[in-house]
Amino acid sequence: MRAGAHITTVGPKTAAAHETPDDLATRAAVLASDSPAQAAAYEEPFFTDREPTHLGGILCGELEGRTGDSDITLYASTGLAGSEIVTASALLDRLSSRPTGGSGSPSGDTTSGWEAVGSDT
Repeated sequence: MRAGAHITTVGPKTAAAHETPDDLATRAAVLASDSPAQAAAYEEPFFTDREPTHLGGILCGELEGRTGDSDITLYASTGLAGSEIVTASALLDRLSSRPTGGSGSPSGDTTSGWEAVGSDT
């Protein structure tokens, strides 16, 4: 896994069936989920013993997320209805509050603002 990579999982997340390498959750600087409580309540064990950080807490600035450009981050979606919409809304709000450099995009790219999400440029 390349330094600075972000991985989003949307498939199974049990110890017996998951879509990531076994050691990825350990290697990731951040393991986040839309519902750590739901992940802990799975009938089969979650794919890692590591407790995920609540994504909402990271987005609100109450919990620590990525601290450096080389951090690997892993988001383990538990499939809560609407969480993707709330997450996208929070990201767009954060993106729109950044200085734009006059181009409408934090990176100065006039083709799309999406390339700039997660960037500090």
